[in-house]
Amino acid sequence: YYYAQASYRLAVAALDGSFVTPCKYTDVCGFPDAFLGLTEEDGAVSFELMDFKGNLLLSSKDIEPEGELSGESYYYSYADGLLTVPIVAGREPSKWSEFGDDYEEYCDVYYVDLNGKAVLGPYDAACSFSEGLAFVRKDDVGFFIDRDGNNAFGTTYSGYIWEASFLNDTAIVSTGDGRDRLLDRDGRVLLEGESLWRYGSDRVIRNEDGSQLCDLKGNVLCTLDDDWWPLGSKPEMLVRQSTPCAVKTFDGSVEYSVPNSFYIFSGNGLTLADGREVAFLAYCNNDDPDASFDHAVAYDAECNELFRVDMSAAIYTDSFTGQAHLVGQPGASFFPLDNEQKPIVRATEVNYYNGLLVASSELGCSVYDASGKLIFCYPFLADD
Repeated sequence: YYYAQASYRLAVAALDGSFVTPCKYTDVCGFPDAFLGLTEEDGAVSFELMDFKGNLLLSSKDIEPEGELSGESYYYSYADGLLTVPIVAGREPSKWSEFGDDYEEYCDVYYVDLNGKAVLGPYDAACSFSEGLAFVRKDDVGFFIDRDGNNAFGTTYSGYIWEASFLNDTAIVSTGDGRDRLLDRDGRVLLEGESLWRYGSDRVIRNEDGSQLCDLKGNVLCTLDDDWWPLGSKPEMLVRQSTPCAVKTFDGSVEYSVPNSFYIFSGNGLTLADGREVAFLAYCNNDDPDASFDHAVAYDAECNELFRVDMSAAIYTDSFTGQAHLVGQPGASFFPLDNEQKPIVRATEVNYYNGLLVASSELGCSVYDASGKLIFCYPFLADD
């Protein structure tokens, strides 16, 4: 989520620096193979669904459901040729009024195809189809539907809408008895507990008489406690965040206390130029464990030191590719580093998207490829 001033307008740009759309949207939602531009003028909401070349796929003026569109972007999702479209059904006083929200709106949500036809719905809430199924809510219960709108498992659940998308043929749901269950594609229960939540794409943490890290078949990989917790999903290690910090393997065969460290991050698969992989990155100081930060040290899975950088640093992950990148953070500046730990650019904000580095500063917004080559830059120009 992000929050923009009402005077802001957004545009979508291509990698050659050209604009795909005019700078006219009040919000933009990105999906795997399309994006949605929302515009709100004088209380009226409209949208345009486009592919990444700027071709119009669907406009709000061409849809079959009639009524007032919601301007809340979280209602909209798109996959497999179906867009979830929220029509405002009513409003009621907000329980969050002390934070400035005067009312809450509730909607009828439809699945609309690219011809504008409402093929499924309405539901109280609906998420996009994932692996052939979608989780919806109707009359205070949730259930999975197939593309024909049938209740896929003949069962209802009490879970919230954002909990229950299928990933790797599994989904987590909450039920009326206050327990969570991990389901397979046939609705069979693989794992249950007082609470379940995903850890990475192929692990689940279960709370049930303590905490356990499990795989997607329900097998317990290791027991967790207040001191030891998973350090990412690759490699499979546990971390103790203390002074100094320590790491160990799931089976306890390797345990290492990291000298002068006071916090450890997962390497998330960060790979160096010579092919070596970073298992974890430790924030360290030279001698005094209570002193301020001094440097960051990278280690491999055997706890061998790979390199160190003389500044604060963190691992950033590309939200599309999952590739890890090292970013130095001295003070208020950010220095994305290449795989030889050399700075690419100084920035005040850094993100990685689909193999590209997007760096913003007071001078402009620049986009670089993986090698650090500048692709294009938009300078920030203002009268004040």
